[in-house]
Amino acid sequence: MCIRDSFFDNTKNIAYNKKDTTSVPIYIQDILSIFYFIRTQNLKLNSEIEIPNFDNGKVFNVKFKVQRIENISVDAGKFNCIVLEPSLNSKGKVKPKGTMTLWLTNDKKKIPVLIKTRIKAGTMTAKLKKIEGL
Repeated sequence: MCIRDSFFDNTKNIAYNKKDTTSVPIYIQDILSIFYFIRTQNLKLNSEIEIPNFDNGKVFNVKFKVQRIENISVDAGKFNCIVLEPSLNSKGKVKPKGTMTLWLTNDKKKIPVLIKTRIKAGTMTAKLKKIEGL
């Protein structure tokens, strides 16, 4: 397994890892925090939000397009969801390796309910099984 540590200094707008230091834009996210950050945004049907991302020493943008509103059922229940499709908006060697669709509850909590990702070997699916303590 490859673990990449990156550290952010948001007061100086830099990110650094073992190899180097990179100047980054305001509100830079990493590959995991971007999914938390998108939940804080005002998501409207057919809108697009572009979020700067830092991974493996590179800065690139991830564009989230709000595709539709959809009712879905998973183990945790039935939900009215905002359906998003992220895509990379980059120049150079960072290229998308598959497609992803993300279903968030269509309320102020924007809880991730379903994620589907197409990869070379097939499709990976993550479904919300249970909600506690809300």
